[in-house]
Amino acid sequence: MENSRQYHATNRLVVELQSMLQKVENGEENSAQFKGEISNKIHLLKDAVEDLEIRVQKEPPQKRPIARSRVQEIIREYHNVKQSFDNVMARARKKEQEEREREELMNMRFKPNSNETAIMIDRALAESQKLNTIGHAMDDLLGSGASILADLRNQRSTLKRAQKKILDIFNTLGLSNTVMRLIERRAFEDKFVLWGGMAGTLFVMWLVYHYLG
Repeated sequence: MENSRQYHATNRLVVELQSMLQKVENGEENSAQFKGEISNKIHLLKDAVEDLEIRVQKEPPQKRPIARSRVQEIIREYHNVKQSFDNVMARARKKEQEEREREELMNMRFKPNSNETAIMIDRALAESQKLNTIGHAMDDLLGSGASILADLRNQRSTLKRAQKKILDIFNTLGLSNTVMRLIERRAFEDKFVLWGGMAGTLFVMWLVYHYLG
């Protein structure tokens, strides 16, 4: 009976902590005092869990598996609560650090006789804008390159279909092998022109990226 009361009391503490953490997550409570209360209750929960683990070993053998299962569930809830609280505190510390750094940056920017700092910030902003402009230009260039390559592939398919039709016509007309070889050689040369155009496009894109990036 005593073990059962201890289990239910510990379980109520878990539920209470979950409710308090929910208030912090929702922004209803964010004071240091409230977070301190959560921290204290988590320590109480840890002590209660350790006490339950000891009590399980004293249960009769036939009741021990059920008691151990219930305690394991409480242990999992304890770890979840502790992890949630740690995450809350980590986010709070990160937010405080970001606000402090932002305030320091603003003080540096508007502090009297800090022209050098202001110039450095202005240069950084200008450099960022320049990089953004180059990035947009590269996107446009890559899009144009992709369109050109697609057009070249379409032209190649069209040439291959035209070549096949011409060969069929010439075969029907019974043209000589010499004429057929001339046509095939021209098709072979067209293939080099196609690949050369694609390579040239890629080379131009690389030069723009290399010297403007």
